[in-house]
Formats: sequence, structure tokens, C-alpha cells
Amino acid sequence: MKKHSLSKEILQCALVLAIIAGISGLLLGFVNQVTFVSEEEKVSRSLGKFFEGTFTEVYETEFSTVYKGVNGDETFYVAKADGQGGYSGSVPMYVKFDGSLIEEVHAGTNQETIKTPFKDDFISQFIGKDINEINGFVVGGADGKVTIDKVAGATKTSNAISDGVTKCVDAMKKMTEASK
Repeated sequence: MKKHSLSKEILQCALVLAIIAGISGLLLGFVNQVTFVSEEEKVSRSLGKFFEGTFTEVYETEFSTVYKGVNGDETFYVAKADGQGGYSGSVPMYVKFDGSLIEEVHAGTNQETIKTPFKDDFISQFIGKDINEINGFVVGGADGKVTIDKVAGATKTSNAISDGVTKCVDAMKKMTEASK
């Protein structure tokens, strides 16, 4: 009789564990459905930190994405790219364009030495530049690119930001050329 009761106990334990696992799976599935955020919503939230409006992806390159923004009667474009070369990894950069001019530049959440918002005098070096007249940005000058003065003590961060803005400019140029 001991064999029979031992098998019965094992079966009961397995059944209880199966019920617990089933209920846990259903609860996890429910929580996932309630808390799920789509990629589009994540992008909209990150862009919404800096710009008002609704956004639609309109162009993508290997390193950056361009979004069309609409806010009331205003239509504009924002490019997002990750600038490489910082101390602690990449720096997500968001650049708003007014036609071919850089209107705004913002850095997303990052782990760099000078946290966002970056010094206004540094960021202002990008504003107002016509993307048709530049080949990008570089700290210290070279390669026919616009020279950017670095932030003292944060050369790598300055490089990452310049890289991100350059990628945004390149994407906007490519999108403009592709739409011709």
C-alpha cells in the first residue's frame, strides 16, 4: 500500500504545481497585456519629452530615423540618432529641422559626465546651421565639417553629441534627396 500512496502523493503534488504554474502564467500574461508599450509608443514618448505633436516615422537609415511631427498647423521633422564615442556609451540625440535649418537639438537620457540638459553655449553651436551647406560636425575641426568647440573636461561626450547630430543631419539630407 505504501507504493500506491506514494504515487498518489506525487500525483497530487504535480497537480498542485501544474495549477500554480497555470495561474502564474495567466497572471503574467495579463500583466504583460496591461503594461505593454509598443515601439511606436516608446518613440512617441521619447520625442514627446522635447517636442509637442504626434509623430510618424518617414525615413530610416542604418544609424538614424526621421519622424514627421504635426502639432496643430505646424509640420516639422525630427531626426533621432545615437551618438557614439562617449565615456559611458551612446548619447541619443534629437534634432528638429525647420526646412533645411537645424532648429533645436536635445540629448536624451544618457550616462555621460555632463548630463542633459547640456550647456546652452555648447548646443547653440548646432542651431541655425543649414544642412545643405555642411558635411556634419566634428570637435576640433577636420574633414570639411563644421568645427564644434568642446565642453571643457568632456571631450568624449562632446564627440558623441557631435556624432549624433551629424547622423541626424545625414538622415535628413538623404530623406530630402530621396523625396526629389
